[in-house]
Amino acid sequence: MQLPVGGDDPPRAAPLDWATHAPLAVAAIALLDIALFVWMASMAPHDATAFVDRHGLVPREFLRALATPAAGSAYAFWMPLTSMFLHADPLHLAGNLVLLWIFGGGLEQRLGHARFLLFFLACGLAAAAFHVASAPDSFLATLGASGAVSGLLGAYVVGGPLRRIRLVWPRIDVSAPAFLLLWLALQLAAGLASWAGGESVAGWAHVGGFAAGALLARGLSAPPAAHARLRS
Repeated sequence: MQLPVGGDDPPRAAPLDWATHAPLAVAAIALLDIALFVWMASMAPHDATAFVDRHGLVPREFLRALATPAAGSAYAFWMPLTSMFLHADPLHLAGNLVLLWIFGGGLEQRLGHARFLLFFLACGLAAAAFHVASAPDSFLATLGASGAVSGLLGAYVVGGPLRRIRLVWPRIDVSAPAFLLLWLALQLAAGLASWAGGESVAGWAHVGGFAAGALLARGLSAPPAAHARLRS
């Protein structure tokens, strides 16, 4: 199985700049994801199902709340955000955390903590919008940070045509754009398969997150203060 184990981001900042350059937002997102997963796992099955139905992204319920707002449906407005931090099983969670760590740390160092968090949330919301648009009549709740993490992959691709990714197996370095564009093609295939009823993965959410990350990354640069510290 071809899984990334690392990228070629520049070396981390010196230890004296830990508070500024350490991936605090990445760590906070990871800890929140883990805490919510453990909490859901501790629930009784019927309680966990009810929790997922209320806080996962259910396209039909979300669109219904937008069309006819009511006091009892206010929770639906938060679905695109709350679903971003929930995961269905340990493999789903672990896969997203690995990609978050590999591709998020370097980007957070470039953008700063606050802007990285806004970037992550924006990619997740874009992914949710793509998913809702692709399956507006679906009552199936979708979960996970995959859409937001896909935005990190999009940002990594536009970071430079010569960037490389190290694979777990085989132990080789490959072109980051080639590898991630192949990954994007697989997500497009999953999205098309979902329209035919043959795929349960939210492929269009991944495509939307990837596209949002690539577009946003082109307009972002390190904050001025960071530039000053790097020059000093």
